[in-house]
Amino acid sequence: MKQYTKQEAKKEIQELVNHFERNIQQFKGSTYKEAQIENDFIRPLFESLNWNVTNRELEPERQIFQLQVTGKTGKENNKRPDYLIRIPDKKTNSMKSAFFIEAKKPIYDLKTNEQYIRQVYQYAWSTLNSSDNPNNQVRLAVLTDFEEFRFFDCQDVTPLKQNRAEAFNKHVLKDWHYTDYVNKFDELWDLFEYNNVVNGSLDKWAITAKDLSEKRITPDKQFMADLKDWRLAIAKSMWKNDKSLDDFSLTKATLLVINRIIFVKMLADRNIEEDYLTQILEKLTQSKKSELKLYELCRDIFTRLDHIYNGSMFSYDSVVDEIVIDNSVLKSIFSALKPEISIYTLAAMPVEIIGNIYELFIAEQIVKKGTTLQIVSKYDEKKAGGVYYTPRYIVQYIVDNTLGKMLDECKTPEEVAKIKVLDPACGSGSFLIVAYQKIIDWHKNYYYNELTKWTKKNPLDSFRSRNNKSMRIFQNNNSEDYTIHLSHKLKSDILTNNIFGVDIDDQAVLVTKFSLSMKALEDSSHDEVIEDNSLYKLPTLPKLENNIKCGNSLIASDFYNENRPSLFNEKEKRKINTFDWDGKNGFPEIMKNGGFDVVIGNPPYRTLLLGKKQESQDQNIIDYYQKKFTASFEYKINLFALFMEQVVSLMGDGCYFSFIIPNTFYNTTSFKSLRKFMLNKGHFETLLDLRYKVFVDAEIGGSAIYLYNKNLSLIESSVCSIKNIDNFNIMNFEKVLKSEFLNDLDYNLIQNKYANQILKKINNQDGIVELGKIIKIYQGIITGDNKKYLSQNQIDNKWFPIIKGRDINRYSLTYNNNFVYYSPKDLWSNTDINMFKVKEKIISRQTSDKIISTIDTEGYFSLDSTHVIHLLLTDLNLKYLLGIYNSKLFNFLYQNRVQESGRVFAQIKTVNLKPIPIKTIDFTNKDEKAKHDKMVSLVEQMLENQKYLSEAKGESNKQMYKNICDSLDKQIDNLVYQLYDLTEEEIRIVEEE
Repeated sequence: MKQYTKQEAKKEIQELVNHFERNIQQFKGSTYKEAQIENDFIRPLFESLNWNVTNRELEPERQIFQLQVTGKTGKENNKRPDYLIRIPDKKTNSMKSAFFIEAKKPIYDLKTNEQYIRQVYQYAWSTLNSSDNPNNQVRLAVLTDFEEFRFFDCQDVTPLKQNRAEAFNKHVLKDWHYTDYVNKFDELWDLFEYNNVVNGSLDKWAITAKDLSEKRITPDKQFMADLKDWRLAIAKSMWKNDKSLDDFSLTKATLLVINRIIFVKMLADRNIEEDYLTQILEKLTQSKKSELKLYELCRDIFTRLDHIYNGSMFSYDSVVDEIVIDNSVLKSIFSALKPEISIYTLAAMPVEIIGNIYELFIAEQIVKKGTTLQIVSKYDEKKAGGVYYTPRYIVQYIVDNTLGKMLDECKTPEEVAKIKVLDPACGSGSFLIVAYQKIIDWHKNYYYNELTKWTKKNPLDSFRSRNNKSMRIFQNNNSEDYTIHLSHKLKSDILTNNIFGVDIDDQAVLVTKFSLSMKALEDSSHDEVIEDNSLYKLPTLPKLENNIKCGNSLIASDFYNENRPSLFNEKEKRKINTFDWDGKNGFPEIMKNGGFDVVIGNPPYRTLLLGKKQESQDQNIIDYYQKKFTASFEYKINLFALFMEQVVSLMGDGCYFSFIIPNTFYNTTSFKSLRKFMLNKGHFETLLDLRYKVFVDAEIGGSAIYLYNKNLSLIESSVCSIKNIDNFNIMNFEKVLKSEFLNDLDYNLIQNKYANQILKKINNQDGIVELGKIIKIYQGIITGDNKKYLSQNQIDNKWFPIIKGRDINRYSLTYNNNFVYYSPKDLWSNTDINMFKVKEKIISRQTSDKIISTIDTEGYFSLDSTHVIHLLLTDLNLKYLLGIYNSKLFNFLYQNRVQESGRVFAQIKTVNLKPIPIKTIDFTNKDEKAKHDKMVSLVEQMLENQKYLSEAKGESNKQMYKNICDSLDKQIDNLVYQLYDLTEEEIRIVEEE
């Protein structure tokens, strides 16, 4: 492709302008088509600005000038802009969206034609979803007929609500007449020349996470709010007309009604079907009935859609379709979804994002409260169940590095058809949707490459005829650029051959099927649907009952061998919901053939064994898990660990398995046996430690992504810690031999080899014992209700002073006038008075990424955000232990064990403290005794000067005491290095860490 210099480009564009000006009346005539203005002027304009408008020699996934409208239907009445312009991201080289182009015939006034302005503006705004990958968000759009070139910033939703051309025109960034292409050429070149755009000429308008978080309305948030409002309105109307409906029936029925509405809206927005919702609205407006049965209202439409698509969506449902819904409720919903009123279009909203919205949507349920209905958030329940939608970039990474690797080995579609992909806790289907798209993309690339090779020697039509059952080819604007659409038969075959999921929640199963169905229709046209339906005499979409199953991935039917079914009510049975993987209702053929090839997902996170007064899993389920999952059942048991052990038994040899889970799995003692089990069964190819908050609304800390291969011949892992989301695509891996994991006593997966060498040396020294053998360590009081049992006033003599974690600093304690109602029978746990009422004790922060502690001599109570430490050795001074405990070396050894530094919601756990080595003192050895006494003296001075520092007035005094404390801190650290006999090089490693 020719690259134009600036002067050459100006000359080319001058000729275009002259040609347009000479023949402008012809171009405004009725015989001149929109496609001609694109081919004759708009594409040449951008070609002169060095854009590869034909995508010559570009794979489909790397296309720059991406045509969005193909097929016989063409672009008449199409709601999508003609082109999505994409560029490579300079940091990651992945493709990111830059702007849209919508082309029109030069017969309209693009300043006043509200319909055309709204079309492109609405589509661009609908991509600005807060939960989407930034590379998919498109804030900018060009509306042009060459005569006019209007460049819009589509970030503000206000014009879509006001629906006036003047409102949209306030957001025009550049408004050029065709003569300005030459008169303002420098500006045109600087903004829109390809290399300038790649280098950031449009970045001043780039959308940021901050922009989206500060915006009150984003498309996905508005869609979610609408779904919630409609659900409650529909449910109230249903219940008003039938009081026999219970909570479960109302929740399920409203979901099915809304699914149908959204599916029909999606078909219309994507121009696959007519706007049936508006047709139904017209019927509602004409009807004199105040209440209507939905099926009677929509019978003809649902029957037609059921025939073309699939029976599970539109077939008659004896519960839902006999329910009466108020006319006014349906009118309100359908009116809001009219294309000229709705502020978003589902044509622009990826199915993955809709799935994320549904993940949150089904986390709520309808419940009867007295004489009315409420939507009760399952937030606490979801938090307990540990279900959060997974950010799209995480899903994409996991799919690319598991299924993607397997697809790279495939040479033919027949090989791909054998791959079985599973998500055992599929939720709304977000992982399965991306996996499905990955396989679709493989087929598109395969046929594109075959087409390229074929057309070098053979005519295009002969390739079409050879592959007409698998694909359609569209030649874009008579160029060498082709767009390939897979047939619906092939897309259905991919779904039924490759994609499998299980979830315990029947609503989640319904939504997964719904989401996959919408995904299968992406990039489809009405003509393609009708042609395929006629050709194959099959519904366009397959039924997915054999692919997406409702059941408990962890509990098989043998649960009832020791638990009589009659002991459980209906709600409890739904909670148990047994599932046999190799049974007739499971996946018997797959299991018979060795298991699944790729297992991916985000399993639920939930601790099953909890403390006093805390709700736990039913004991009979706990007993079942204990017998079945021997590698996962240790200390505090978490559901994600059980899923991991289960999946290993569902995989075939040499197959891939990847979850995102809490990164506590890598190092904590709780999962030691599971780590050993997995290392002995296969290999962790990749270990990512994400030290930032991946799940924005979840109360969990860092996350882990592992890529596991059930292959014992692999010996090397790639390990990477990532501190923030900006570094996710810039990974610096360290290679670690599997033998290093196996030789570690705790089978830790995130290690520092230098720290391990230091630790090994220390453990071989005389007088070294584990901390847990010389102390008793407790967590502070868990009240169960801080609002009830804590106060800043001492109400009566049952209220005692209490310390919180934030009150603790290194070598100092600040009492902030908090009191606890001390009544052990009322408080939740950790209420033994002997923990607190002692002469002296160490109190340490529990919520922290490093050790922060001091001595308490006042006998304070402390909350669960603290640890309380009692020294068991009477000859050691507690201040000696405090000096070591607060030292750089102790923190270094702790951090190597748990990798907490910089982690969101980091917590110091007692189980991780206890194994850390402590140097005890041989008091018959003068040198050791002297070091002990010196440590005690230094710590006493530190405690005293920290007190002076907290009381100091004026900056000079504060700085003086700070300097003293810094000096004492350094002396304490140096003394600890001497006690542990560290070399200069070892000290340097500790200090640098």
